[in-house]
Amino acid sequence: GEEGRLALIKGEQKLTDPQWVAPFKELAKWKPYLGDGFEAQTYPDSQNLFTLGRAAIYPAGSWEIALFNTQAQFKMGAFPPPVQKAGDTCYISDHTDIGMGLNAASKNADAAKTFLSWVASPEFATIYANALPGFF
Repeated sequence: GEEGRLALIKGEQKLTDPQWVAPFKELAKWKPYLGDGFEAQTYPDSQNLFTLGRAAIYPAGSWEIALFNTQAQFKMGAFPPPVQKAGDTCYISDHTDIGMGLNAASKNADAAKTFLSWVASPEFATIYANALPGFF
């Protein structure tokens, strides 16, 4: 959760601490249920296996639903990721790999700063969280 993220940033926790390693240990237990060669399986391979009914679970986001509803010949459902104990809060990080920046040599630095300020605003966060197509 947010407390853990902040603790990493402050250097109070490390990714090698037990609470950070535990989810990966849990995922390692899934290995017997994964197909042969899963380590080299591509994203499109995984989509195809699921839509062909050869994979029971496809861990992804709601943005995949439209594709699967048009290609899969079965009724599909969705569920949130598991938590450690019943009743625990489920934390989902949404695209932490999305980043925007400003080239220091930009000829449009003022306009870019205005845009980046808006992207960092509560107004943008509301739009992003509630209006971006493909997310619950």
